[in-house]
Amino acid sequence: MKRTLFVLSAAAAAALLSSCNKMDSPALASQEGPSIAKEIRFQVSDVDISTKVSEVTGLNSFNVLATTGNEGSESKKWDATASKSGNSYGTQKYWPSTDPSYHFYASNAAISFNQDGSTVEGSAAADLVCAYLAQPVHNASNTLNFIHPQARVGEVSVTAASGYTLSDVSTYMANVKESGKYNIRTSAWSDCRSTDKLNLTVGTNDKYIVPGSYVMYVTYTISKGDYSASFTKSGSVYVSQGKINSISVRIADEPAVGISFSVNVSPWEAKAVSLILP
Repeated sequence: MKRTLFVLSAAAAAALLSSCNKMDSPALASQEGPSIAKEIRFQVSDVDISTKVSEVTGLNSFNVLATTGNEGSESKKWDATASKSGNSYGTQKYWPSTDPSYHFYASNAAISFNQDGSTVEGSAAADLVCAYLAQPVHNASNTLNFIHPQARVGEVSVTAASGYTLSDVSTYMANVKESGKYNIRTSAWSDCRSTDKLNLTVGTNDKYIVPGSYVMYVTYTISKGDYSASFTKSGSVYVSQGKINSISVRIADEPAVGISFSVNVSPWEAKAVSLILP
Protein backbone atom coordinates (compact mmCIF):
# COMPACT_ATOMS: atom_id res chain seq x y z
CA MET A 1 0.00 0.00 0.00
CA LYS A 2 1.45 3.32 -1.03
CA ARG A 3 0.88 6.43 1.01
CA THR A 4 0.14 10.03 0.20
CA LEU A 5 1.82 12.85 2.07
CA PHE A 6 -0.28 15.89 3.00
CA VAL A 7 1.83 18.77 4.34
CA LEU A 8 -0.13 21.49 6.11
CA SER A 9 1.06 24.86 7.29
CA ALA A 10 1.56 25.76 10.92
CA ALA A 11 -1.76 27.53 10.69
CA ALA A 12 -3.42 24.31 9.56
CA ALA A 13 -2.22 22.49 12.64
CA ALA A 14 -3.97 24.82 15.03
CA ALA A 15 -7.41 24.39 13.57
CA LEU A 16 -7.15 20.63 13.34
CA LEU A 17 -6.82 20.19 17.10
CA SER A 18 -9.92 18.36 18.30
CA SER A 19 -11.25 14.93 19.20
CA CYS A 20 -13.95 12.47 18.22
CA ASN A 21 -13.43 10.20 21.19
CA LYS A 22 -15.35 11.94 23.98
CA MET A 23 -12.22 13.69 25.31
CA ASP A 24 -12.08 17.43 25.80
CA SER A 25 -8.55 18.74 26.21
CA PRO A 26 -8.14 22.30 27.60
CA ALA A 27 -4.42 22.05 26.77
CA LEU A 28 -5.15 21.52 23.09
CA ALA A 29 -7.80 24.22 23.00
CA SER A 30 -5.35 26.82 24.33
CA GLN A 31 -2.72 26.32 21.63
CA GLU A 32 -1.71 29.42 19.75
CA GLY A 33 -2.36 29.77 16.06
CA PRO A 34 -0.27 31.56 13.42
CA SER A 35 0.98 35.09 13.96
CA ILE A 36 -0.23 36.09 10.49
CA ALA A 37 -3.29 35.06 8.46
CA LYS A 38 -2.65 31.79 6.61
CA GLU A 39 -4.97 29.97 4.25
CA ILE A 40 -5.76 26.36 5.03
CA ARG A 41 -3.98 24.45 2.29
CA PHE A 42 -3.22 20.77 1.73
CA GLN A 43 0.06 20.03 -0.05
CA VAL A 44 0.41 16.65 -1.74
CA SER A 45 3.42 14.57 -2.79
CA ASP A 46 4.19 10.91 -3.58
CA VAL A 47 0.66 10.47 -4.82
CA ASP A 48 -1.08 7.11 -4.97
CA ILE A 49 -3.95 6.47 -2.61
CA SER A 50 -6.34 4.83 -5.01
CA THR A 51 -10.05 4.40 -4.82
CA LYS A 52 -11.90 2.21 -7.27
CA VAL A 53 -12.94 5.24 -9.29
CA SER A 54 -9.92 7.50 -9.03
CA GLU A 55 -6.98 8.48 -6.91
CA VAL A 56 -8.07 10.76 -4.09
CA THR A 57 -5.39 13.19 -5.14
CA GLY A 58 -6.47 12.86 -8.76
CA LEU A 59 -9.63 14.78 -7.90
CA ASN A 60 -9.82 18.40 -9.02
CA SER A 61 -11.34 19.23 -5.63
CA PHE A 62 -12.61 17.65 -2.45
CA ASN A 63 -14.93 18.75 0.33
CA VAL A 64 -13.95 19.92 3.81
CA LEU A 65 -16.28 20.64 6.74
CA ALA A 66 -15.25 22.29 10.03
CA THR A 67 -17.33 22.17 13.19
CA THR A 68 -16.57 23.44 16.66
CA GLY A 69 -17.60 22.57 20.20
CA ASN A 70 -17.77 19.34 22.21
CA GLU A 71 -18.64 16.00 20.68
CA GLY A 72 -22.39 15.61 20.23
CA SER A 73 -23.02 19.33 20.55
CA GLU A 74 -20.96 20.70 17.70
CA SER A 75 -22.01 23.63 15.61
CA LYS A 76 -21.03 24.14 12.02
CA LYS A 77 -18.18 26.60 11.60
CA TRP A 78 -17.78 26.50 7.84
CA ASP A 79 -17.57 24.25 4.82
CA ALA A 80 -15.44 24.69 1.75
CA THR A 81 -14.28 23.12 -1.47
CA ALA A 82 -10.55 22.47 -1.47
CA SER A 83 -9.61 23.17 -5.08
CA LYS A 84 -6.47 21.87 -6.73
CA SER A 85 -3.71 24.18 -7.91
CA GLY A 86 -0.46 22.49 -8.84
CA ASN A 87 0.37 20.01 -6.08
CA SER A 88 -1.77 21.62 -3.40
CA TYR A 89 -5.43 22.22 -2.54
CA GLY A 90 -6.65 25.58 -1.26
CA THR A 91 -9.77 26.21 0.82
CA GLN A 92 -9.94 30.03 0.84
CA LYS A 93 -10.42 29.67 4.61
CA TYR A 94 -8.02 31.02 7.20
CA TRP A 95 -6.90 29.58 10.51
CA PRO A 96 -7.77 31.47 13.68
CA SER A 97 -5.04 32.85 15.92
CA THR A 98 -6.13 30.42 18.64
CA ASP A 99 -7.65 26.98 18.27
CA PRO A 100 -11.44 26.94 18.80
CA SER A 101 -11.60 23.13 19.09
CA TYR A 102 -12.29 22.46 15.43
CA HIS A 103 -13.42 19.10 14.06
CA PHE A 104 -12.48 18.39 10.44
CA TYR A 105 -14.10 16.06 7.91
CA ALA A 106 -13.04 15.38 4.33
CA SER A 107 -14.72 13.57 1.48
CA ASN A 108 -14.83 13.22 -2.29
CA ALA A 109 -18.62 13.86 -2.13
CA ALA A 110 -20.72 16.64 -0.64
CA ILE A 111 -20.75 16.77 3.18
CA SER A 112 -23.63 17.97 5.35
CA PHE A 113 -23.65 18.58 9.09
CA ASN A 114 -25.97 17.26 11.80
CA GLN A 115 -25.80 17.33 15.59
CA ASP A 116 -24.40 13.80 15.75
CA GLY A 117 -21.34 14.69 13.73
CA SER A 118 -21.04 14.87 9.97
CA THR A 119 -22.83 13.09 7.15
CA VAL A 120 -21.92 12.49 3.53
CA GLU A 121 -24.15 11.30 0.69
CA GLY A 122 -23.41 7.91 -0.87
CA SER A 123 -24.91 6.34 -3.99
CA ALA A 124 -24.70 3.12 -6.00
CA ALA A 125 -23.16 4.99 -8.91
CA ALA A 126 -19.89 6.12 -7.34
CA ASP A 127 -17.18 5.06 -4.94
CA LEU A 128 -17.24 7.18 -1.77
CA VAL A 129 -14.18 7.85 0.37
CA CYS A 130 -14.18 9.99 3.47
CA ALA A 131 -12.06 10.72 6.53
CA TYR A 132 -12.17 12.27 9.99
CA LEU A 133 -8.98 13.15 11.83
CA ALA A 134 -9.77 12.16 15.40
CA GLN A 135 -7.17 14.01 17.49
CA PRO A 136 -4.38 15.59 15.49
CA VAL A 137 -1.25 16.59 17.36
CA HIS A 138 0.59 19.79 16.56
CA ASN A 139 4.17 19.46 15.29
CA ALA A 140 3.87 15.69 14.92
CA SER A 141 3.17 13.00 12.36
CA ASN A 142 -0.49 12.01 12.19
CA THR A 143 -2.49 9.44 10.23
CA LEU A 144 -5.61 10.36 8.31
CA ASN A 145 -7.75 7.27 7.64
CA PHE A 146 -9.75 7.38 4.42
CA ILE A 147 -12.41 4.66 4.42
CA HIS A 148 -14.97 3.27 2.00
CA PRO A 149 -18.26 3.32 3.95
CA GLN A 150 -20.09 1.43 1.21
CA ALA A 151 -19.96 -2.23 0.28
CA ARG A 152 -18.78 -2.82 -3.26
CA VAL A 153 -20.31 -5.72 -5.19
CA GLY A 154 -17.67 -7.07 -7.57
CA GLU A 155 -17.57 -10.48 -9.24
CA VAL A 156 -20.70 -12.67 -9.35
CA SER A 157 -20.37 -16.30 -10.41
CA VAL A 158 -23.03 -19.00 -10.88
CA THR A 159 -21.80 -22.57 -11.30
CA ALA A 160 -23.41 -26.01 -11.49
CA ALA A 161 -22.31 -29.51 -10.61
CA SER A 162 -20.14 -31.42 -13.05
CA GLY A 163 -21.97 -32.56 -16.18
CA TYR A 164 -24.67 -29.87 -16.07
CA THR A 165 -24.89 -26.91 -18.46
CA LEU A 166 -26.26 -23.52 -17.44
CA SER A 167 -27.94 -21.00 -19.74
CA ASP A 168 -30.15 -17.91 -19.50
CA VAL A 169 -28.63 -17.01 -16.13
CA SER A 170 -29.68 -13.73 -14.51
CA THR A 171 -29.46 -12.45 -10.96
CA TYR A 172 -30.49 -9.52 -8.79
CA MET A 173 -30.75 -8.36 -5.17
CA ALA A 174 -34.11 -7.25 -3.77
CA ASN A 175 -34.85 -4.15 -1.66
CA VAL A 176 -31.28 -2.93 -1.75
CA LYS A 177 -30.30 0.22 0.12
CA GLU A 178 -28.26 1.78 -2.62
CA SER A 179 -27.94 5.33 -1.29
CA GLY A 180 -28.21 7.32 1.92
CA LYS A 181 -26.36 9.48 4.42
CA TYR A 182 -23.26 8.22 6.20
CA ASN A 183 -22.10 9.75 9.48
CA ILE A 184 -18.32 9.97 9.24
CA ARG A 185 -17.79 10.13 13.00
CA THR A 186 -20.32 7.52 14.22
CA SER A 187 -20.01 5.19 11.17
CA ALA A 188 -23.81 4.96 10.97
CA TRP A 189 -26.06 5.05 7.88
CA SER A 190 -29.41 6.90 7.89
CA ASP A 191 -32.12 8.13 5.51
CA CYS A 192 -31.34 5.24 3.18
CA ARG A 193 -33.24 4.90 -0.08
CA SER A 194 -33.97 1.46 -1.48
CA THR A 195 -34.50 0.04 -4.92
CA ASP A 196 -36.83 -2.93 -5.49
CA LYS A 197 -34.34 -4.66 -7.76
CA LEU A 198 -30.61 -4.17 -8.21
CA ASN A 199 -29.64 -6.16 -11.30
CA LEU A 200 -26.23 -7.82 -11.16
CA THR A 201 -24.14 -9.08 -14.04
CA VAL A 202 -22.80 -12.62 -13.94
CA GLY A 203 -19.17 -11.63 -14.18
CA THR A 204 -17.78 -8.20 -13.25
CA ASN A 205 -19.88 -5.66 -11.35
CA ASP A 206 -19.10 -2.23 -10.00
CA LYS A 207 -21.95 -1.47 -7.57
CA TYR A 208 -21.76 0.50 -4.30
CA ILE A 209 -24.47 -0.18 -1.73
CA VAL A 210 -25.15 0.23 1.98
CA PRO A 211 -23.61 -2.72 3.86
CA GLY A 212 -25.94 -5.38 5.24
CA SER A 213 -27.86 -8.58 4.57
CA TYR A 214 -29.89 -8.89 1.35
CA VAL A 215 -31.88 -11.51 -0.54
CA MET A 216 -30.39 -12.47 -3.89
CA TYR A 217 -32.41 -14.13 -6.67
CA VAL A 218 -30.99 -16.30 -9.47
CA THR A 219 -32.92 -17.44 -12.53
CA TYR A 220 -31.35 -20.12 -14.72
CA THR A 221 -31.93 -22.98 -17.12
CA ILE A 222 -29.99 -26.14 -16.35
CA SER A 223 -29.47 -29.01 -18.75
CA LYS A 224 -27.93 -32.48 -18.83
CA GLY A 225 -28.56 -34.86 -21.71
CA ASP A 226 -32.30 -34.82 -22.49
CA TYR A 227 -33.06 -33.07 -19.20
CA SER A 228 -33.68 -29.30 -19.21
CA ALA A 229 -35.54 -27.18 -16.67
CA SER A 230 -35.72 -23.54 -15.57
CA PHE A 231 -35.74 -22.31 -11.98
CA THR A 232 -35.67 -19.17 -9.89
CA LYS A 233 -33.94 -19.57 -6.53
CA SER A 234 -33.12 -17.14 -3.74
CA GLY A 235 -30.82 -16.97 -0.75
CA SER A 236 -29.38 -14.51 1.74
CA VAL A 237 -26.05 -12.77 1.22
CA TYR A 238 -24.22 -10.35 3.50
CA VAL A 239 -22.10 -7.64 1.93
CA SER A 240 -19.41 -6.05 4.08
CA GLN A 241 -18.45 -2.40 4.44
CA GLY A 242 -15.15 -1.29 2.98
CA LYS A 243 -14.69 -4.56 1.09
CA ILE A 244 -14.98 -5.84 -2.46
CA ASN A 245 -17.67 -8.51 -2.13
CA SER A 246 -17.50 -11.38 -4.63
CA ILE A 247 -20.67 -13.47 -4.62
CA SER A 248 -20.67 -17.15 -5.57
CA VAL A 249 -23.79 -19.22 -6.31
CA ARG A 250 -23.46 -23.00 -6.52
CA ILE A 251 -26.14 -25.27 -7.98
CA ALA A 252 -25.82 -28.84 -6.69
CA ASP A 253 -26.49 -32.25 -8.26
CA GLU A 254 -30.21 -31.88 -7.61
CA PRO A 255 -30.90 -28.55 -9.34
CA ALA A 256 -34.56 -28.50 -8.35
CA VAL A 257 -33.51 -28.46 -4.69
CA GLY A 258 -29.87 -27.60 -4.05
CA ILE A 259 -28.38 -24.12 -4.29
CA SER A 260 -25.94 -22.29 -2.06
CA PHE A 261 -24.75 -18.69 -1.76
CA SER A 262 -21.41 -17.49 -0.43
CA VAL A 263 -19.58 -14.18 -0.32
CA ASN A 264 -15.82 -13.74 -0.40
CA VAL A 265 -14.42 -10.34 0.50
CA SER A 266 -11.12 -8.63 -0.21
CA PRO A 267 -9.80 -5.24 0.96
CA TRP A 268 -10.38 -2.08 -1.02
CA GLU A 269 -7.34 -0.17 -2.20
CA ALA A 270 -7.47 3.03 -0.15
CA LYS A 271 -6.21 2.82 3.42
CA ALA A 272 -4.53 5.75 5.09
CA VAL A 273 -2.27 8.67 4.37
CA SER A 274 0.38 10.29 6.52
CA LEU A 275 0.05 13.90 7.60
CA ILE A 276 2.80 16.16 8.83
CA LEU A 277 1.38 19.05 10.78
CA PRO A 278 4.35 21.40 11.24
